Amino acid sequence: MRIKKSREQIAIILFARGYDEGFVNRCVGDLREAGIRTQLVGLTSQHVRSWHGVEIKADTVLRQLPVSEALKLVIIPGQPQSVSALAMEPLVPELVRHVLRQNGCVAVAKSAESFLERQKHELPTDMRIIPADICETQQLRQQDRADREFIRSLIQQLQSPTPHAISSQPASLSPSS
Repeated sequence: MRIKKSREQIAIILFARGYDEGFVNRCVGDLREAGIRTQLVGLTSQHVRSWHGVEIKADTVLRQLPVSEALKLVIIPGQPQSVSALAMEPLVPELVRHVLRQNGCVAVAKSAESFLERQKHELPTDMRIIPADICETQQLRQQDRADREFIRSLIQQLQSPTPHAISSQPASLSPSS
């Protein structure tokens, strides 16, 4: 599969049922306000209900997401139900690895960190959302920072990127059967 070339940088926010709508809404608003093309990427084309019952529809569905050099940031918002659903989708680790190969980063919201940490010990390497061989500077963790401070750091990362590739192999996303 050919990778589309672009000078633009794209941030992707993955979400599924039970997502943290406060974090997602703030993140989309702040990134777009900073001039960063931001896409909400869901697992389905249907409206998705948040942790508090707010429904939104994805800009695009993961299986239809075009592979591009412009993909520079994958954001994984929190809440266990959403993160669990993302972890069950085989295309999520493929997408993350593609972005990392493009010198991009993966950002993990505070409430997703413990789930992803447990996943390191429970799943085979190829099924983990965050690969074991990730370069430390490519994994951006919220930890104890407030949402706005964390999102601001993501914007700064995109506006002055530091290349740190984990692999030079060609990337491709393919739907699983």
